[in-house]
Amino acid sequence: MKTIVVYTSRTGFTQQYAEFISYGLNCEYIPLDKADPFALKEFPLILYGGPVHGGDIEGLDTLRGMARGRVLVFAVGALPDTEVVRAKLRNANDIPEEDFFYLEGGMRYDELPPGTKRALRLYQHTLEMGNQDNLSPEQRFFLNNIGRTFDHMDRNAAEAVVAAAESLRTVSSET
Repeated sequence: MKTIVVYTSRTGFTQQYAEFISYGLNCEYIPLDKADPFALKEFPLILYGGPVHGGDIEGLDTLRGMARGRVLVFAVGALPDTEVVRAKLRNANDIPEEDFFYLEGGMRYDELPPGTKRALRLYQHTLEMGNQDNLSPEQRFFLNNIGRTFDHMDRNAAEAVVAAAESLRTVSSET
C-alpha cells in the first residue's frame, strides 16, 4: 500500500518522529507546507504528525482537506503520555482511537514564537491564580516545566505507529 508521512513541526520534535516513522516504513516524509494536495490524494495511507498547541493538533484540518485515504495521526506534545492526555486530544480533534498516537516530545522554549510564549505565560499565570490543590497532574507538570527546555523523545515510541501502519498495509495487500 502506497504510504507517506506528512508532518508539521515548529521546534523539530515532530520532524524527528516523522523521520523515525518513515524510516521504519521505508517511505517518503514531507512537511505539510510542501505537500502537493493532488499528489496526496494518490496515497491510500497517510501518517500525519503535528505538534499539540492548546489541545489542537497543528495542521490536522489542513491535511484532512487534502487526503482521500486513511489517516493515522501522531500528535507530539510536551506533556507526559497518559490516557487522560490521549483521550482529550482524540476527542478535541475528532480522531478514532485506533487511528491516534501520542508521542511525547519536549519543549524548546527559546525557539517558540513570541506569541506562543505569551500564551504559555498567560496560562501559567491563570493556573497560579487558582487553587493549587485542584490542579490536574497535567497542569502541575506544565507549571513545573514552563520556560524550561527539555527533550523526552523516545524513538521506541514511534515503533507503535510503524507497527499500526504495517498492519494496515499487510491487511490491504491480502485483500
